Amino acid sequence: RGAFVAVYRLDQGHRPRFVQFLATGQAPEGLLTIPSRNLFVTANEGDDQDGTISIFEGVPGRWDPSADQPRVFSSGVDEPWGALSGLAASLRRADVLYAVPDNALPSSIYSIHVGEGFARIRDRVPVTRNGAPVLFDLEGIANDTSIARPRTNAGFWLASEGNASSTRNTLVQVDGDGVILREVFLPADVDAPGGRVTSNGFEGVTVSSDGRYLLVAVQRPYSGETVAATGLPVLHTRIARYDLDLNKWD
Repeated sequence: RGAFVAVYRLDQGHRPRFVQFLATGQAPEGLLTIPSRNLFVTANEGDDQDGTISIFEGVPGRWDPSADQPRVFSSGVDEPWGALSGLAASLRRADVLYAVPDNALPSSIYSIHVGEGFARIRDRVPVTRNGAPVLFDLEGIANDTSIARPRTNAGFWLASEGNASSTRNTLVQVDGDGVILREVFLPADVDAPGGRVTSNGFEGVTVSSDGRYLLVAVQRPYSGETVAATGLPVLHTRIARYDLDLNKWD
């Protein structure tokens, strides 16, 4: 779930020492050093199939990222993170962001502290149902400012992506401790196996300014839609809106 080059020192015989990861473009394939200019170059075959080149300059001593381009950093292997797929800013603190991973890792809400070169993950709250961890394919997070938020310990709305077969697209309401309060599904004729949503579904979620609506992107087109004049398929991303007052979708 990452595109990078790992750098090691080889100056102690058979004991390579890890130095750093270099974040490249997608799918690095070729490597080249240019010693005369102290540069290191990777050729990357991904990035929308066009390919890119990443160029790095060697610097002496320790390198720290800048505050405006921080690196996400956890305390160690006991606090794993990755595949971040949603981001929300704290309503109370300007230096805190919240993020979620997709289904590469157990569903959790990360609290990320920014403002320095390393954006440190200070807390990882698991998403649970009846005390047990739950695995979603999370693709979005929004602060729960809705009319359905709990009176105390309000948390987030999460968007979980379905696959049009075994997994449904779901909006998940959790409190501040990650406990599931509510799950909202698309109508059966739209989503459930045999519905109109094809392959991937929900991507991102937000709450309307008046708190009444949840809005979520449905990234893939519906099945069975064609342009009458040509017979060609209709390819539309859609925005689905859920009315928390009437409990219905538009």
